[in-house]
Amino acid sequence: AAMAAILDPASDVTVLPGETAVHQVTLSNLGLDDVYDLAISGGNWSTTLQTSSPVTITGGSSAIITVAVETPMLVGSDSFTLTVTSQADPNLVLTAVGTTRTEADAGMISSGDSELWGTVGLTITHMIAITNSGALTDTFTLEIMSGHTWTTWSDQMEVGPLEPGATAQFAIHVLVGSGTVDTATVRIRSGWDAAIYTDVQITTRTHLVFLPINLKE
Repeated sequence: AAMAAILDPASDVTVLPGETAVHQVTLSNLGLDDVYDLAISGGNWSTTLQTSSPVTITGGSSAIITVAVETPMLVGSDSFTLTVTSQADPNLVLTAVGTTRTEADAGMISSGDSELWGTVGLTITHMIAITNSGALTDTFTLEIMSGHTWTTWSDQMEVGPLEPGATAQFAIHVLVGSGTVDTATVRIRSGWDAAIYTDVQITTRTHLVFLPINLKE
């Protein structure tokens, strides 16, 4: 009887960045009892063959071959090739491609727009809270957009790192100038995914102070 076997051709596993992906492919022996050598090649991420090689499979049986991939803290993909070679028939060589993908949805929730009152020459501080509503730890950058008139600044231009569900506050300072009102837009952007951001409107109004006028005749 001839040696014959089949191997799952592919495994595709998606995990969060930094997690370990576990690939499992089935090797089925369709012929006589056989022993198979296992080898891993290719791939840039740390890849470990967790099934001992060689593996013995009786005729008509199958075995699950497990490969672990340690993923980096980034969004991307990487592939390895598993090669199975029959010891009884070295011409019987089977391959499977394992692809590991890392995906993570970034997200944030702000405490919303802020409106405060102050008098000319005073510095007014707006406190804004940001919550990481995404699936992984993220650091958020702050950008004060153009279009406002009064001097507006923050002592910190990033918030984090924040774990999923965590909240932190940051301060936006406004030096009240001339006029009755000024609005600045603060853009909060995910460090993981630059396409994810939210805008907060910072509005500061002045108390108008009327000085008595002494009209002399």
